[in-house]
Amino acid sequence: MFSARDHVHRPRWQVSVFVLGALLCALALPASASAVTYTVNSKLEGEDKSPGTGGCETVVAGECTLRAAVEESNFSTAVDDTIAFAPSFDGKLDDTLGIGSSFPAITDKVHIDGDSGGQCITAAAGVLGPCAGVEKTATGSALVIENVDGVEVEGLAITNATGAGAAAINVLNSSETFAARDNWIGVKLDGSAGANNKGIFLDPNSNGATIGGKATADRNVFANSGFEGLDIEGADNADVLGNYFGVKPDGVTAAANAKNVEITSTMAIPANGNEVGATIEGAALASPVCDGGCNVIAGGGLSTGIDLHGDGGNEAPAAGPTTVHGNYVGLAANGSTVLANGTFDILSYESEDTTIGGPTNGDANFIAGGGIGIYHQDGEGFEAVGNVIGSSPTGDVTSPGLGMFVYCFNLGTAGVDPVTVSQNVFRMEGGIGIEEKFGNADIEENFIEGATTGIFTLGDPPGAGNLIADNVIGESVTNGILIENDFNIVLHNSIYGSGAAGVRIQNPAALVITTGNLVGGDTAADENTIRESGGDAIEIVDNSGN
Repeated sequence: MFSARDHVHRPRWQVSVFVLGALLCALALPASASAVTYTVNSKLEGEDKSPGTGGCETVVAGECTLRAAVEESNFSTAVDDTIAFAPSFDGKLDDTLGIGSSFPAITDKVHIDGDSGGQCITAAAGVLGPCAGVEKTATGSALVIENVDGVEVEGLAITNATGAGAAAINVLNSSETFAARDNWIGVKLDGSAGANNKGIFLDPNSNGATIGGKATADRNVFANSGFEGLDIEGADNADVLGNYFGVKPDGVTAAANAKNVEITSTMAIPANGNEVGATIEGAALASPVCDGGCNVIAGGGLSTGIDLHGDGGNEAPAAGPTTVHGNYVGLAANGSTVLANGTFDILSYESEDTTIGGPTNGDANFIAGGGIGIYHQDGEGFEAVGNVIGSSPTGDVTSPGLGMFVYCFNLGTAGVDPVTVSQNVFRMEGGIGIEEKFGNADIEENFIEGATTGIFTLGDPPGAGNLIADNVIGESVTNGILIENDFNIVLHNSIYGSGAAGVRIQNPAALVITTGNLVGGDTAADENTIRESGGDAIEIVDNSGN
């Protein structure tokens, strides 16, 4: 646009050239030259009668369906369109529209906003949430986002995406910077179950997604999936924040996914830089409620809370770095109700550069119930730091049967850095606090109370043993520390109230005695403090029968 001053001082020929250039540019623009809002006012599925006209209308005058709005938006390339919903969509169950097998993929940037008038509340669900519902009426994925960046999906309850590989939202062909907010995935508008095969799937190189957010209004609910609630496969830099997995929208009623979150590489494409949770700060840190970016990852039935290994086939363990911090795992949003996952709360099997927890209080994952709280096997660069297992912001809760299992057979060679297990709190109800196999772990500054055995290390290491230092281990039913392998260094631990020995070194039955273990040292900084044991402070036992 010219200002009056420009018009006065430019020669007439220059103005003419500019005007001609502007006209030529206008002719070169796509069919829709500026952002448009298409407002869905129908629950039917009619096609747009004339895609590219700039208006959303079926053969019925004034009728705009979701299908027609997507068709118009796809036509208006290079434009930031919005698909809104009329005020009549106000969160009632009958505000759900059906989409069939021929529903178009989303191939142009658009913001689908079921919350265009603000979030809705229903008596049945009892909480604020989406205002519009989408139900798949044929097998296959519900919303497919294909070969396009910057799509946002907000304020929808998406259900009944069934069939092999189907997902409520399927993000394909390297569609980057996708965002999902305030969606109920697998939950109908009235709060009842509406199972999907998968919740959200990010395919290889669909990088930079944001799933949820730190604000309560951004929370997605993932429930009732036959497979994964969220499946990130070969995608980088996803932020997964503030969502509910495996629970209903109230945050405390179980609605299990077979698996809550899975992050994997593919055989050809690594998954790098993904983050589940956040460093919780300020008022959110002071509150017992899961908020401020904390995900609830619970109610996982017979499977896993977070899986960084995958199921084989084209999937490979997450290449990392992967960070999991600030979440409630096996714990409801209120911070007190245990909704245990199955065998594993967090599974890091052969995944590389994985950090569970972090250096500040706000990085702690609170982990309750399940078979094993944190399981790690054979991936370099693993750290479990500052997590709380068997306790919560409101007090002690049911602990996993095994707090943490660390298996390092492939890590005990020269030049491989040890894994780190540090500054974690274990409030156990029997079981083992930390079980380490095959050496090469630094186990330092942990607090373990109430386990049958506080720390148990076994399996002859192929290289380095473990450093077990500066831990506080209290009220173990049997031994505070039980050693059945070689080359461990045990320094400056405080062990109290063990039912048997404070430290017991033994060889497995019929094998030669373990060697090379050092318990304590020549200085006060190296000495272990062992008191009130039911047996000896330090006990060495030969079980070989020789």
